[in-house]
Amino acid sequence: MPVAELDRTARTSLQSGGVDRIAAPLRTTVLLVDDDADFRSVVSDVLNAEGCQVACAENGARALEILGVLTPDLILVDLSMPVMNGWELLHKLEVDPRLAAVPATVLSSMPVQHGIEHAQGVLHKPIDLPNLLGLLDAVAKAHPGGGGSVGGEP
Repeated sequence: MPVAELDRTARTSLQSGGVDRIAAPLRTTVLLVDDDADFRSVVSDVLNAEGCQVACAENGARALEILGVLTPDLILVDLSMPVMNGWELLHKLEVDPRLAAVPATVLSSMPVQHGIEHAQGVLHKPIDLPNLLGLLDAVAKAHPGGGGSVGGEP
């Protein structure tokens, strides 16, 4: 299946709430959670250009819906969002046995020094491209071939 078709299939499955598994993920799967649509679009484009499969959510509540059918290799999460902020999402990730092992990195334009125990790190906005690419490399090495899955199973 061509990569573009894989992306289209994954997106359709996620949008419809379907739980069909996609055969053998080919690359790193990233869940990008940020309320700024322009930011999501730019970062998603960069991640796609780097070979990542990207799912996007505008707030923590939507992220949890997506995480019901997708187990990504990495979660990038903004802290300041409406509906459910990043702090609340990080807490929910921490207490969910299936999601606690998924690395999460905070995206923030504010200084962050505590309260992000579940996060593996912080990328400050505006995002420094070499830092983002370094993070992707680390995740790819930890999950060779991509470990994300659709269907709510690791």
